[in-house]
Amino acid sequence: LGKTELEVSEVGFGLWTLTSGRWGTFSDDQAVALLRQAYDAGVNYFDVAPADGAGRGERLLAEAFRDRRDLVVISSKAGRSDGRVDFSPAGIRRSLEESLARLESTFVDVLQLHYPDAATVSDGAVWELFEELRSEGKIRYAGIALGPGPGWLEEGRAAMRARDLGCIQIY
Repeated sequence: LGKTELEVSEVGFGLWTLTSGRWGTFSDDQAVALLRQAYDAGVNYFDVAPADGAGRGERLLAEAFRDRRDLVVISSKAGRSDGRVDFSPAGIRRSLEESLARLESTFVDVLQLHYPDAATVSDGAVWELFEELRSEGKIRYAGIALGPGPGWLEEGRAAMRARDLGCIQIY
């Protein structure tokens, strides 16, 4: 995955597809069954965000992979949830802690800033926090998820120039 040593399937599974209602409505049982079928078919990379069904996506991952967390690669996001935007270090840490609780996990493989603005990308305190989270074992890698809308290209360029990102996700 990106600049990490994480080996991921060519196809990943975004939980937004199960929680947004844009691709149909899925009961929890149906969603968990789909996640397990994807894993059985070779998918080991799952991308989620607290905004995916107000945390439902993370809870579905916990249910599907509780007994095999070490076999899947999970990336989650911070900075946007419940219609709020908070890229402060305290907000990012709080978001991660809430995600870990929903995932029933002690770590995420990648934590991405969820559509950060230029101020966030250039905020040294945000990147210091990512280093703290890594040293605490709560994240393995830092990344950013860019887009949609104007401005995301420059944020991505700035982050790539200044930071050692594990991966970049484009909307």
